Amino acid sequence: MNTVQTENPKQFLNRLINKKIRIFLKWGQYYEGVLIEFDKYFNFVLSECKEYDNEFINEMGSIFIRCNNVKTVQEILDL
Repeated sequence: MNTVQTENPKQFLNRLINKKIRIFLKWGQYYEGVLIEFDKYFNFVLSECKEYDNEFINEMGSIFIRCNNVKTVQEILDL
């Protein structure tokens, strides 16, 4: 049986600094990039960012994502 580890959001995000993540927005789009920083409100800055809406749309470089648009954050694990 697998064991679930609990982690508060700040611990989770601090662990992801300088790693590739995927941020899903409430509207269905998502962004993949390297997490550079986040603030106490959970606004995000990503570098090397790519935009998707079921398929690749655009390379965006560095972007800021405001907290009220974020649905979920996911680590991208390289296989």
